[in-house]
Amino acid sequence: MRIGILALSACVLTACGGGGDGLSQTQATFESLYLSPSILYSPASNLPFTGVPVAGSSYYFYDTATSLSKSPSTGAQRVIEAARTDLTLTPLGLPTSQTGDWYLVDGGFYKQGWPATHEISYSNGEVVDTPLSEDLMHRLPSLAATQMTITPLTGPIVSDAGQRTGLLPAAIYINPALTKPGAVWGFGAAYLTTTIRYTNDTYFVSSPSIPFASNTTIANLIAQNKLIGPDIIYGPYNGTVKTVQGVKVYVAEDGIVLPAASNNSPAFNIAFYELNNNVYSGFQVTAGTVRTVSNGYNTQARESIKAALTF
Repeated sequence: MRIGILALSACVLTACGGGGDGLSQTQATFESLYLSPSILYSPASNLPFTGVPVAGSSYYFYDTATSLSKSPSTGAQRVIEAARTDLTLTPLGLPTSQTGDWYLVDGGFYKQGWPATHEISYSNGEVVDTPLSEDLMHRLPSLAATQMTITPLTGPIVSDAGQRTGLLPAAIYINPALTKPGAVWGFGAAYLTTTIRYTNDTYFVSSPSIPFASNTTIANLIAQNKLIGPDIIYGPYNGTVKTVQGVKVYVAEDGIVLPAASNNSPAFNIAFYELNNNVYSGFQVTAGTVRTVSNGYNTQARESIKAALTF
């Protein structure tokens, strides 16, 4: 999503003290970042930890841009994620896989579209992002942005401070062959971090096309000690069976915290879903769970990154 030069300088220098037109500070910051003609880029990569990647390999480094043409203060705005843009000189090319999480919603398993379509709205001073399913017929679980922070980027691109932002891939900081010696951030470069909150219990489905067990039920698996997770057998003593949107669901009570390298991922609970006489695996994130993520960088930062790459 987006950061315009004028909006950026206003926010960085004045700390965006409040929202005009009745907007909260978070909503006002959001509009300064995402409302056209501003732009924010979100990167994705697969880069080697030694050597320089070459065209035709499985390596890539790209970003996407997102923008809203109208303010959500006028009503929910539907946004389609922009196409991927290769950042490399070679160029390396783009991955062909279509990614997208699967969720339990409306009594079935539905995948987020690719490129994803989102509905952005305002509620209680927050910015609410609701992705839609591939067929655009189902609203998937929402995330609410409770705080947005713009931070200037200065000095060397490859630095301990840069690595702590979580903005660029780890390989950039480990593999010196990927960047030019002495590469620095250009004037006005900045990145965005957002604190988000899960607004509802969210049920992710790991492999909707491959059942964990076929022609059975959760109750049968528990009775046979076959409801097995990582180094554990699940049952009534360490989890709960309940009905969610008409689907029987088992949720374990051993919240697992992913490592910090996973972009500050929240704790989650192993989950199993009983649907059409099969049982599927996944995980659940509880409503109210909060995490802080690095969303992306502005145009000046993007140009700095491109100028720093050696490949």
